[in-house]
Amino acid sequence: MNLILEKLQKKKERDKKALKLYSILDAIISTIVSFLSIASISTAIYVLVILVQLSNKNPDVLTSVSFLLLLVLVIFILLSFILTIVLSIMKHNDKTVKYKRILNTIKYLEIKHNSNLITDKDLDTIIDTLWEKGTKKQKLAISEIIKSELKKGAK
Repeated sequence: MNLILEKLQKKKERDKKALKLYSILDAIISTIVSFLSIASISTAIYVLVILVQLSNKNPDVLTSVSFLLLLVLVIFILLSFILTIVLSIMKHNDKTVKYKRILNTIKYLEIKHNSNLITDKDLDTIIDTLWEKGTKKQKLAISEIIKSELKKGAK
């Protein structure tokens, strides 16, 4: 188990600068996108309220093509926001499943290595392959998850 932790630590140190920069950029971009999404949703809701009030005051407006197009646009903006939330939840669940798969693979490798079914060289090759499959963002998360799980198991 310590061998796996050492190998992962070496690989993590190599990618640490890129991961840090990537994490900072990701946080900044995510914050900007969140603010823009909230602003567009707030504007869409405000416009929808105004359109409903306008249609209540003047029923003739309902026959106007521009009114209907604006109403459809506002509804599509609100639906896209809901779909974005649903997709982000699905993406998060997918990441969790991937991390669990990799964690199970590492645990399996640990058992095989402790049973002397694979050599240190084979273990190193397999860990390299797992490490290369992950994206830069996933590497940090995978490394942290694996470290915490392996440390829990060591106690």
